[in-house]
Amino acid sequence: MLQSTNPFTSQVWAEIPDASAEDAAAAVAAANRTFREVWRDTPGVRRAEMMLKLATLIESQADRMSCIESTDNGKIVRETRPQMLWVGRQLRYFAGYADKLFGQHVPLDQPNTLDYLSLEPFGVVALITAWNSPLALLANKLAPALAAGNCVVVKPSEHASASTLEFAALVEEAGFPPGVFNVVTGGAETGRALVENLFLQLHAHRLDMPASK
Repeated sequence: MLQSTNPFTSQVWAEIPDASAEDAAAAVAAANRTFREVWRDTPGVRRAEMMLKLATLIESQADRMSCIESTDNGKIVRETRPQMLWVGRQLRYFAGYADKLFGQHVPLDQPNTLDYLSLEPFGVVALITAWNSPLALLANKLAPALAAGNCVVVKPSEHASASTLEFAALVEEAGFPPGVFNVVTGGAETGRALVENLFLQLHAHRLDMPASK
């Protein structure tokens, strides 16, 4: 376990799991399974509904969440509370895109040929955030990833992970399927294991793709 020390009192106030390489692999596997079985086929309208509900939840709990983040990283509440509202703003903004990511018909000079562009989610993405503004920085990455139909694995800074773990509970309350949002906490080794597992997943996915003709 990792200990979180309140920078103002110098007292340990929380303990954070120190995820192993196996934990990181399990998180990636869970995200990939949910992406393939549930999330990539979830309509954009439904993704938007969950994102908007999550925005409402974080906005309604801005005071509590800002206190958690300030206790964890030492920033004053005068800064962290507006950042909680920024999280809601980002979620609302990108929720507006979730049901508008259309394909495109490409006009050609050959009347008997159809050319079109299809927008597809990437799959599973890693979101690594810094200690100074954990949730605000997370929102900048998370909101567009969810809107586009991706699942995520988040690795917050080992120096400020508490607010991200609390945010995970709000994601669950908002109705997101298990595996869409995953958190692994720990230091550099945890982050390295996360990235390595994502590369392995991407390589395996490419091997599964049919050969081009």
